[in-house]
Amino acid sequence: GAAFIDDILGVIILTIISNIVIGNKISLYSINKILIKIILFFIFSFIFGLLIPKLYKCFRNMSQDYVILIITIAICFIFSILSAKVNLAPIVGAFVSGIMITQTDQIRKIQKDIKPIYAFFVPIFFVLMGTNIKLNIFNPFIMKNVKFFIMTISLFIAAFVGKLLSGFAILRTKLNKLIIGLSMVPRGEVGLIFASIGLQYHIFDVNYYSVLITVIMLLTIITPILLKYILTKK
Repeated sequence: GAAFIDDILGVIILTIISNIVIGNKISLYSINKILIKIILFFIFSFIFGLLIPKLYKCFRNMSQDYVILIITIAICFIFSILSAKVNLAPIVGAFVSGIMITQTDQIRKIQKDIKPIYAFFVPIFFVLMGTNIKLNIFNPFIMKNVKFFIMTISLFIAAFVGKLLSGFAILRTKLNKLIIGLSMVPRGEVGLIFASIGLQYHIFDVNYYSVLITVIMLLTIITPILLKYILTKK
């Protein structure tokens, strides 16, 4: 839940920055307008989420093959479009629809039916993210690349330490705050999408994109190794 809220706050900031970059005038009024749209979107999502179990109940007895999966994908697309209409990234709508769908008793069936789609598209997504990386900026024999090394290390430390410390903000004493903080560290698909949007809107060039993707990859790979070590030790 905390990680999701973190992503939502990031998307709100990203929305405002994107509007600045594409030339829209940003004022207190326009920012408030965006925030009101976002709040209304989540209120609507919450109300719709209460109705989802009844919606699935109406369709689950139909003889149509994969009817539950079809309804699920339709809900995902609808909320992705709605989130785009309120200046949010489509991934937010898709993510919200996923949270709503977990409230239905059909979730196991949905997960089983959607696995082939997941297995096909997820690798393509990561390949597309990787095709924009410039590996030559990490060539240590070129002097101008030093700044990219320093930036990568600095961003990694900031991201790792910042997320790690968040676990110690929890007031309950019986919980292992180190494990909770470490579990907050990885930045996955959402971070990659943020970076691709930044590249798309020319907020930064491909060199800085490569730095961001590298940091995200390092955080995603190193954290589970550390987490397993600590959990095994405990």
